Amino acid sequence: MMNQSRLLLFFFALTTLTYMACDDDSDMRAPVEYNPNCCVYSTMQRDDVNQRWEAVIELATGNWDTIPETVRPAASFQLPIGVNRLNDFSGNRHLYTDFNGVNLVVQDLTTFDTTRLALNDPETGQKIEGSLFLQEGRNSDEYFLYSGLEGRVYGIDLAARSLSVALDTFPLGFDLLNDFVYSPSENYFVFMGQINQGFTERLYTATIYDNATKNLVARDTFPQRLFGFVPDPDAGRMFALTFPENQFGYRLYEVQFRGADGLSYTELSAENLAIGQLSEQLQTLHTASNSYLCYGESPPFKVVYQLDLDNGDLRAQIVLEEFGTMIKLDGE
Repeated sequence: MMNQSRLLLFFFALTTLTYMACDDDSDMRAPVEYNPNCCVYSTMQRDDVNQRWEAVIELATGNWDTIPETVRPAASFQLPIGVNRLNDFSGNRHLYTDFNGVNLVVQDLTTFDTTRLALNDPETGQKIEGSLFLQEGRNSDEYFLYSGLEGRVYGIDLAARSLSVALDTFPLGFDLLNDFVYSPSENYFVFMGQINQGFTERLYTATIYDNATKNLVARDTFPQRLFGFVPDPDAGRMFALTFPENQFGYRLYEVQFRGADGLSYTELSAENLAIGQLSEQLQTLHTASNSYLCYGESPPFKVVYQLDLDNGDLRAQIVLEEFGTMIKLDGE
């Protein structure tokens, strides 16, 4: 009887250990270290464990791994998702606005130390309100923050730990803001929006301001709704996707700046792309593979779609197994 009890206890312990090992996702995946030639960063949240991490995704395999030192409590999502965080690759830092946008948090990805910069209007001293769009500037200490509620673009100097008003009291000329980007190559602020014409008709527009002169450069209209704008930091162009409506599906476009003449558009994809429902803000460029990456879901799968920047073709579908909720996708 004693031997039978010991045998049962052994099998119980073995079963428990096997279950624990299988239940821990990190034990089932190979470690992934960041390499700009093959990987991108992502911010991921898992509500089941009430945590949020920075993660590294390997594009060729779909393997991913969290960076344990970046773990922090899960938080409510700030809308639009993804616009208030980015990575400074040259400085090896992650930047994001904390809950309610009180501070800009900067985390060193070597030491994992964090510093905070209070996001207060430099003229009024009051907290900057509204949805905050964070954009990279022309070097690792320059950033821009746009608040639609304040109606201002703020310049951030990380070296001086200061904010300034970069653009103020500027008319946008549309009813609803869809996106905001800064183009380092042109030193332009670009506001994408829509004008409502009745209950169903929409006119999609871009309003461009010069950061150097603070003057309006141009207003232009899109041939149809575009989203997912990602500026090329080294050339006067952006990439974007068509929004699936009016019998059009997802297609990749190249958008070029033409000064006072506004923008020009080149359709790269020859046909609608066979991809699932995309997030409107989770896109990035990956220079090493010459590709545009966009995140979406094709239930039950979570997928990063890799599009060729030369011809707009779908090159790969990268399935992320056991991945949580993606909040940011960022490559270099």
